[in-house]
Amino acid sequence: MSTPKTTPQGNSVAATEKVTLLKPHTHAGKAHEKGAEIEVDAATAAWLRGAEVIALAQDTPADKA
Repeated sequence: MSTPKTTPQGNSVAATEKVTLLKPHTHAGKAHEKGAEIEVDAATAAWLRGAEVIALAQDTPADKA
């Protein structure tokens, strides 16, 4: 799920996505265990999927329409 963000000045910031780790991973200098949920930007999420660190995106009802 992506979450649009804005700064206090109203400027848009890259959307983030909450993902669940399939294996231990260090993100932003912090070690996380398998099963941990972290919030990353879309590009990082895509990279993590390609590296099989997180699961592929699941279909949502909107995707099936």
